[in-house]
Amino acid sequence: MTDVSQSCAKHPGVPATLACGRCGMPLCNDCGFDDADGARFCSRSCAGEIRPGGAMRRQRRSDVGQGIVEVAVRLWFRSLGGMLLLSLPIAFAIGVVFPPLARLGEGSDPNEFTRADMAILGLFFVFVFGCSAVGLFLARKHTGEGAGAIWLKALMRFPLLVGTWLLVAVIVVFGYIALIVPGIILAMRLFWADELVLVHGRNPLAAIRESWDLTRGITLHVFIFQFVLGLSVYLLMIPFAILWFGGAVAWMMFGSAFGSGGFGEFLSAFWGAICLIAFYGLIHAFEVVKFYSLRERRAELTVEQAKRGGWA
Repeated sequence: MTDVSQSCAKHPGVPATLACGRCGMPLCNDCGFDDADGARFCSRSCAGEIRPGGAMRRQRRSDVGQGIVEVAVRLWFRSLGGMLLLSLPIAFAIGVVFPPLARLGEGSDPNEFTRADMAILGLFFVFVFGCSAVGLFLARKHTGEGAGAIWLKALMRFPLLVGTWLLVAVIVVFGYIALIVPGIILAMRLFWADELVLVHGRNPLAAIRESWDLTRGITLHVFIFQFVLGLSVYLLMIPFAILWFGGAVAWMMFGSAFGSGGFGEFLSAFWGAICLIAFYGLIHAFEVVKFYSLRERRAELTVEQAKRGGWA
């Protein structure tokens, strides 16, 4: 039985709620790996000593030893059906609301912020909320956890997520004002803060601290990952752009054929939102896989340090 007065060995200050089934290390609910029988371990090495053939639930067994690209693409394909279902209400709202707003804004002064612009901004936040729900779903799918109550959890954590983006943006901007290089370093060190808020329910300050710890000593590694992913976005965008453009033209023609240009506009906006969310899901799949890869590596280093330092 774990002494709840203890702190988690991997997250100081977070109360321990359980212990490793091999070495007894105190852990919180976010730590460790579950095997097929539901036992919790602090690391894969401890789990392997108890059940060498056990199937890990925190990381799919088939993903172990595979490259990030292969794992991320497979994650995206496995999650595609769920992502499309999650995107349907968001895409429907965009299809209904966006075309009339776009027409309403025609002919207005581009330097004037109108009510239509305000409504479009609100619609943008709805789209971002849909993307956050997809991001949470991808993380749950990757770790093998249940995908229930995605909308509720995303809704509850969305204000904190927006707050985290704003806080990180302020910190990074101050870094850029000081000198460009500190801004880049801060952006890399705090890159995973939003993931920690969305998936693990951290508050913004705790997420920033944990992202800082997670990327300690690997800032250049994170920068290279982001640089390569950024370049890949342009290549990955091509098939989605073709898919969206072809579908949008087809939907517009379909709507015109039935004498309803408005219906064609709805279908075009609806299809565009679906394509954008699917594209976001593919990009975020890479980030999810990388995040858990770094988190697992950092956790195992922390375990070794804690064992050497005598955590008990």
